[in-house]
Amino acid sequence: AIARVGRDATAFPHREARYDLMPLAGWRDATRDPDHMAYIKGYWKTLAGFTEGYYINTSTDDSDARMRANFGRNYDRLARLKAKWDPANRFRLNANIKPAA
Repeated sequence: AIARVGRDATAFPHREARYDLMPLAGWRDATRDPDHMAYIKGYWKTLAGFTEGYYINTSTDDSDARMRANFGRNYDRLARLKAKWDPANRFRLNANIKPAA
């Protein structure tokens, strides 16, 4: 169903994707945070080369460059929509597209 519309029909451009991959880790001992976070980030690095973009709802810390690369041609249109509907960028806590200037 995801591939029934074109890449530019909606915000999500990765219409040919066959899978959604989200590696997770959990632990109880906060003193081990750096170890576990380093592990999961390293694990993702081994998989990232086999992917083409990602679904931003599963991400929390994306740079502008990474967001632009992920949305490709859709980014500028999304930034214009953000400027129209959220010019103060109130919805910015998760992965964020900044409003166009």
